[in-house]
Amino acid sequence: MLIDRRNKKKGFFSVRMFSFTEIEKLFNLPIGYTKILNKTKRRDVLGNSVIVNVISFVLDNIKIYCNVIASETRAELSSAI
Repeated sequence: MLIDRRNKKKGFFSVRMFSFTEIEKLFNLPIGYTKILNKTKRRDVLGNSVIVNVISFVLDNIKIYCNVIASETRAELSSAI
């Protein structure tokens, strides 16, 4: 759902669904990528998709966090000896 503020009447907003083109742009997909599917399938496919850039960011930060924890643990172990 999207609150559309482009209405000409000042202070009036309308609520609408995202178009398939808008969703494809948000997910970094080429425009028309899901065009061969019917509307129900397009909604299902786009609704169950993930953004590769977001997953990459999360995994990179998990790797950084794990490296920090590992180096702290090594430092604690070496100082205990």
